[in-house]
Amino acid sequence: MFKVFYGLPNDIVDRTSGCIGIIDVFQSNKVNILTEPSQMKGDKIDVAYIVYSEQLLTQIGDMNIKKISIISKHSDDVIVPKNFVKYSSDTMETPHGKFYNIILNNKTYKTDVEIIIHGIDDPHQDVVRNIYTLFGNVITSTYNKCVDEKLEGRVKSCNLPNPSGIYYNVYSMIEGLNKCIAKKYIIKVRTDGHVSDLTPIITLLQTSLSDEKIITINTHVPKVSKLRYSICDHIIAGQYENVLLMYSNAMGILNNRITEMRKKLKIEYTPEQILVLGYLKDKLNYVGSNKLEIVRQTMIKYFHIVSIDELGHYMIPNGKRYLISGKSIDKEMYKSICTVKTIEDI
Repeated sequence: MFKVFYGLPNDIVDRTSGCIGIIDVFQSNKVNILTEPSQMKGDKIDVAYIVYSEQLLTQIGDMNIKKISIISKHSDDVIVPKNFVKYSSDTMETPHGKFYNIILNNKTYKTDVEIIIHGIDDPHQDVVRNIYTLFGNVITSTYNKCVDEKLEGRVKSCNLPNPSGIYYNVYSMIEGLNKCIAKKYIIKVRTDGHVSDLTPIITLLQTSLSDEKIITINTHVPKVSKLRYSICDHIIAGQYENVLLMYSNAMGILNNRITEMRKKLKIEYTPEQILVLGYLKDKLNYVGSNKLEIVRQTMIKYFHIVSIDELGHYMIPNGKRYLISGKSIDKEMYKSICTVKTIEDI
């Protein structure tokens, strides 16, 4: 039995004249359809997530689906329906073996939004992928795929706290950026958490706001009086050139041990601070730039915060626990990690 998830609006067909819709195809193939009952009455299917079946792919190839996400255990050499092109193929190692997640895009489907799922391989990332495929083209870039002896040798030479975590974070994100095709708008998310609605962030990306600002969310963002030049790395979004600049300059900081910058700004060099300074490296006037009000105004000028309350259902990792939205939300945890709402609050 094949698992299929789908969402969004128009499988409206005239079945009295013999027309067949996507729901008919799923049911004839004994597919387990996981959706809201109201959607079964004839809304448009924009995205289908299926376990690989050549017969099923052939039958849905002529239908109006934007994207197909396929899970295959044996190979990523799948039969591509005539109206589709293969966009990407990523692998994930699990306790049950290696799985391929292949994304097929309809030839008519175009998007400028590319979403990089970033972090350490996590069982949750398949859920994350299925959510974010609704909002753009998805690329996976995890730490364990980029580690080799040469890189490990370079990491050991870094005189930084938790050098391996910081270095692999930056290095693997650059690997993900190099896989991008549209190279217009980038949203970096994590493998171990999610939000269900990226629309507010995408809307901001498509305005002039993103010309020079990096967008993030309001979890784990300290006020400048607590920690200078810091953001949340759970979601980072911006124009491709801006995000690439942030991570490329951060790699330069890691490789060159820029201790002078660290002393001038009175910072601790957490991973988040390294990313921020990567973006600000060529924008910052270092005269007086360690003063709290100047730090604050600089952050307001170059960064924007979206509250997680605007992003649908969310699950945000916090140490070994999770902040999960809903009626049973941990209000104390929310208060402790959401100390600001907007960038002006820092």
